[in-house]
Amino acid sequence: MILSSQKSRSNWAVIVAAGSGTRLGGDSPKQFIRLADRELLSFSVDTFLNHPAIDHVVIVTTAAFLYLVRKSYPACTVVVGGETRQESSANGVAACQTDAAKILIHDAARPFVTPQTISECLAALDENDAAAPVIPTKDTIVKQEGSTWRQLDRSQLRAMQTPQGFRAEVIRSAHATGVIGTDEIGLVLVSNPQAKIHLFEGDLDNFKITTPQDLELATLVLARRQTN
Repeated sequence: MILSSQKSRSNWAVIVAAGSGTRLGGDSPKQFIRLADRELLSFSVDTFLNHPAIDHVVIVTTAAFLYLVRKSYPACTVVVGGETRQESSANGVAACQTDAAKILIHDAARPFVTPQTISECLAALDENDAAAPVIPTKDTIVKQEGSTWRQLDRSQLRAMQTPQGFRAEVIRSAHATGVIGTDEIGLVLVSNPQAKIHLFEGDLDNFKITTPQDLELATLVLARRQTN
C-alpha cells in the first residue's frame, strides 16, 4: 500500500525568456517577436506543456512583461528574472516546488525543441546528475594563446543546446555556490566536477534565434515542418 504522505516527485521545465534580444532588433525582446503569427515563446511553452512527462512549466520573464506573460500563459508559473542569464535561471529553479525530481532548463529563443529531445533528456537523468543535447561544430575553431593561435581538434568539440536537464538537488546546489557559468551545464561542471553528466546528440533545428538571419532560417524550418 502507498501511504498518502508518499507523494510522487514531479518533473519541471523552466523556460528562460528574460533576455533583451538586442541583436535581433525591433521594439520587443526576441522571445516576444512573431513567427508565422505566433509569439516565439509560445512554441517551446506548448511543446513542454503538451509533453506527458512534464508536470509543471515555469516561465522566467522581465518585470515589464510579467503581467502579459501571466495573462497569455495561465497554465504556467511565471516569475521575474535577474540581471544575468544565470540569475534568471536561478529564479526559475527557485520557483520549482520542493517535490521536483528533475528540472529541465530551456532557452525561449529555441522554438523548435522536440518532444523526443525532452524525453531523452528526462530519461538520461535516471542514471545521471545532468544531461543535455549537443551538436558537432561545423567550423574550424582556433584559440588565442598570447600573440599566437592554436587550432583545436574539432572532433573533440561540441556546441551545447537546451534543454539542459538536472536532478533537482544538483542544480539547486550548483546555483547556491555562487559560481559563474556560461550555461547550467557549465555551472555544474565548475561547481561540481564529480557530477555525472550525459551529453547526447542534439537536433540541428533546435538552434537559438539571436540574429535576423536566424529568424529567416526559422521561417524556413517552420514552413518545412508544416509541409511535412
